[in-house]
Amino acid sequence: MAAALLVIVAYALRASGLIRYPWDWSPDEGLFLGWARLLLEAPTRLYQRSVVPLPESYGPVFPALLAPIVHAFPRPLAAARMLAAVWTGLGGWSGWTS
Repeated sequence: MAAALLVIVAYALRASGLIRYPWDWSPDEGLFLGWARLLLEAPTRLYQRSVVPLPESYGPVFPALLAPIVHAFPRPLAAARMLAAVWTGLGGWSGWTS
């Protein structure tokens, strides 16, 4: 158990360096930010018939969580990544405690 926790902490510390990376490093990063922007600016266009399938990594609620960040920051990547890290941690924690 201690070894598993140590691996998770080491991984989280290493992964936290990605928050400062200035460009998209994952294709779904831009998709989620784009969906959050559409939710704010043109909600009727958000999920049309010819929509790209939603990646299952964060689920369909994630663009709604990102919307305040997209609204508040002109360059939302770092703040969105912090939210994604927290969201991932909560998902991992709920899976671990179940």
